Amino acid sequence: MSINERDDERERQAETEASLSDDSDVDELDDDLDDDEDEEDDEQELEPAAAGAPASTQSWGRNKGPSRRTEARESRRHRFEARRARKRLFYGLGGGAIALALISGLFLPSVLGASTQNPGTTTNTTSASASGAAASVGTKFVAQDAEIVDLEEAHEPYSTSPPTSGARYAHSVVWGVYDQQIPDEGMVRNLEEGGVVIHHNLTDEAASADLQAFVESQPGYPGCFLMQPNASVAEGTVTLTAWEWLETYPGVDEVGMQAFIADHRNDAPLFVSNTCGAAPDTSTSG
Repeated sequence: MSINERDDERERQAETEASLSDDSDVDELDDDLDDDEDEEDDEQELEPAAAGAPASTQSWGRNKGPSRRTEARESRRHRFEARRARKRLFYGLGGGAIALALISGLFLPSVLGASTQNPGTTTNTTSASASGAAASVGTKFVAQDAEIVDLEEAHEPYSTSPPTSGARYAHSVVWGVYDQQIPDEGMVRNLEEGGVVIHHNLTDEAASADLQAFVESQPGYPGCFLMQPNASVAEGTVTLTAWEWLETYPGVDEVGMQAFIADHRNDAPLFVSNTCGAAPDTSTSG
């Protein structure tokens, strides 16, 4: 085979190799071309000997360097590696986007659910002092100065009726149920020690009996509870007070009153004990 024929053959093989797109095809073609190159080298070694030229005068008339086939092969390899790098980048970006979408799908609903809760929901049946949560049942009032006063001593008027803070006696009154209204100054001292006072203006005896039974059924009774008639509340209603808090109910609303008690009992500036300093009633009837 002449030099020109070998060059033409290399060009045809280079064009065929350029159309291949994966590593296995390129490697297989490289092996074929390497075999052809070995055959050409053998022919080049034999031609001078067949012509009878001395070994010392063998010359091919050109410098020994990379052939065009080798240069074409390296160029194709560079193009193939660049194409494969682009594919890897594309697949990597696609995989990252899918992972981000999956993570968003897992966490976004919980975030949105928390942000769309009704901000006006304030029902809380757990004691604020026990759970650390802000109290919410009833209406809160700003606390007045808790000055100590003597019996019948003049003082700043209370800001609410019944009182929820302000002037008070040095000592609290005995916990329990009263059939007459006690002085506000004594009752306020009980509020300061964590008590809940049940004020009522009930004219129906059955309703009064139901209210008393509800109060006496509270855990730790009589500790932390005062029940008394109070003409300052509307007729037929029941008003509960705690330190800084007040709520009025139309009659004996056991569910509403229980929520108020759970939210405010023993949640005041002066903590005496879980029963506000009183021993539980252990007496039995009958």
